[in-house]
Amino acid sequence: MRTFHSLQMDVRDMSFFGDESFDCVFDKGTLDAMMCADDAPHGASKMLAEVARFKT
Repeated sequence: MRTFHSLQMDVRDMSFFGDESFDCVFDKGTLDAMMCADDAPHGASKMLAEVARFKT
């Protein structure tokens, strides 16, 4: 059985992880919450760029 680990970090900068580190990325409301911020387009764009970077 696989184990699940969680970390707390800024979703706009996940440089802790190398490129193509994951097979699957799951977002449960993070992007929705970010869209309420003053810098929504910029923050959301950075988040999605990070997800694209480490998804294999």
